[in-house]
Amino acid sequence: MIRGRTVFISLSSIAALGSALFYSNHLRLISLYPTLPVPPQLLISRRTDSPHTTERWMRCDGGDAWSIKIPKSILISSYKEREEEQEMDIQKLGARWNKAFWSNWALRLEGGLFGLIRPLITPKWENPNEMNVFKENFGKGNTLLNGLFTVEAIDPTPDQNSHNGGNDHSEMIFRWGDLTPDVKSNLLFRGGYHTLSARTTSSFRPQEVQGRDIAKSRDQGKNEDVYLIFTCQGVYRSLPPPKQSSHSRVVNNGDCPGSGTVLEGMNFVDKLFSAFHREYARILIDLAIRNMGLQGKGVRVDKWPSESSN
Repeated sequence: MIRGRTVFISLSSIAALGSALFYSNHLRLISLYPTLPVPPQLLISRRTDSPHTTERWMRCDGGDAWSIKIPKSILISSYKEREEEQEMDIQKLGARWNKAFWSNWALRLEGGLFGLIRPLITPKWENPNEMNVFKENFGKGNTLLNGLFTVEAIDPTPDQNSHNGGNDHSEMIFRWGDLTPDVKSNLLFRGGYHTLSARTTSSFRPQEVQGRDIAKSRDQGKNEDVYLIFTCQGVYRSLPPPKQSSHSRVVNNGDCPGSGTVLEGMNFVDKLFSAFHREYARILIDLAIRNMGLQGKGVRVDKWPSESSN
C-alpha cells in the first residue's frame, strides 16, 4: 500500500513538473514568436509563376506566419562575411535559413518516423529526388523528410514589390500533403504550402518608397534589419468563406483566445489541431534559430514593416 502510494505520488509529481515545464516553454515561444498574418509579399494567391509539380498554385483560404528580426550587423558578424561595403548575400542567408530549419531534430524525427511507415502505405514507393539537407543544395522538385515535402519554387528572382533584382529577399516554397479540397475529409486541411524567407526591411516597402530606402540602406550600411520568416498556408477542405481572411485580419498578439484564422464550420477538433500546429511551428522556428547560433540575438516581430509605416 505504501509502495503504491509512493509510486502514485512520484508519477503525479513528474506529471506536474512536466506540465509546468511545457507551459513555461509555451509562454516563452509565444513571447518570442507571436502569430502574424502572412505578409502580402509571401501570399500564394499573388504568385504569377507556375509551381513545379502542378499546373497552378492552389487556393489557400488561410495562413499564419512567424518571424524573428535580426540586425544585419549581427548576421555579418556571425558568418564573417567581409565583402565590399560589408554587404551580405541574402541568397546565401536564405539557404542557411532553410538548412537550419529542415535539419532540426524535430523534423528529422518526423521524417524518420514517416520513413518507417511509408513502405506500409506505398510498398513500391521510390524517390530518387530525396535530398540530403546537410550535403546538397535545394533544387526544384527535390523532396525532404522521405517525401513529406517537395520544393515547388525557389525565388532569387524579384517579386512584384521588389526593387533590386531579388538582392533584398530569398524565398523557398515547399508543398506538402493533398492539395485537393475534400468536403468529406475529417481534417481541417489536407495539404498546403510552407514558405521560408529571408527579407530585408526595405523589401517590404512599396516601390515608390523603395527608391528612397536604397539610398538610406547605403548610408546605414550593415545596420538594416533582416527578417527570417516561416509561413504556413493551407488548402482547406470545402468550407464556407472565412469570417476574416488572412489578407486583412488583425495581427495576433500571442495567440489570444479568438485570434488567428477563423473559418466558419470549424469544430472543436479543428481548433485543437490548429492550436497544435501553431505551437509546433514555433518550436520549429526556435530550433532553426538555435541551429544558426542566433538565439538571444533577435527581436520579436509584432507587425510587418509595411504595416508599421502606415
